[in-house]
Amino acid sequence: MFEAPSALFSGVGMFYGLTLPIGILLLITVLFVPSLAHSAGVKPMALGKAVYSYLLQATGILLMTLGGLPALYSVVARTQYEASAYLGLLVLFACGGFTFLWHDHAARDLEPAARAVPHAIYLFTFKMMGYVLTLLSILSLVLTILLGMPSEPNWWIMPTLLLLDGLLLSWCTRDQKAPSPFKAPAKGKKK
Repeated sequence: MFEAPSALFSGVGMFYGLTLPIGILLLITVLFVPSLAHSAGVKPMALGKAVYSYLLQATGILLMTLGGLPALYSVVARTQYEASAYLGLLVLFACGGFTFLWHDHAARDLEPAARAVPHAIYLFTFKMMGYVLTLLSILSLVLTILLGMPSEPNWWIMPTLLLLDGLLLSWCTRDQKAPSPFKAPAKGKKK
C-alpha cells in the first residue's frame, strides 16, 4: 500500500537529481554573462533578450521531449493510450516546437556580440545533457544485461529511446567549425 508513494518519490528524486545540478549550473553561468558581456561593450537589453531567447528555446526543447517520448514509447512498446492522451501529447509537442522556433528566430535577429556568450552556454548545456543521457542509457542497457535480464518483456525500450535522444542531442550540438577527418588538407599552404 505504501509502495506507490515511494516509487513516486524515487522518480521525482531521480528527475531532480539529474536536472537540478544542470539548472543551478545554468543559472550561475547566466549570472556571469553580464560581466563577460560588459567588457565587450554589449548593451544590457540586447543581452537580456539573448538570455531570454535561449532559455525559452530550452523550454521548447523540454516540451517537445515531454510530448514526443511517451508517444514514441507507445509506438515501440505497442501499447495504446486513449485518443485524448495522444491529442495532449501532440499539443505539448506543438507548443514546444512553436516556442523553440519563435525564440530561435528572435535570437538570430540579435547582434552577434550579445548572443555569443548565451549561445555558448546554451550549446554546451545541451551538449553535456546529450552526453550524460547517452552514457547513462548505455550503462543502463549494459548493466541490465550483465546483472540479469528483467522479467518485463519491454525493459529495453525506455533506455534505448533515451539513448537515441542523447545521441540526437549530441549530434545537434556538434562543433560546426571542426575540420572533417576525411578531408585532405589544402595544397599550396606552406608553414
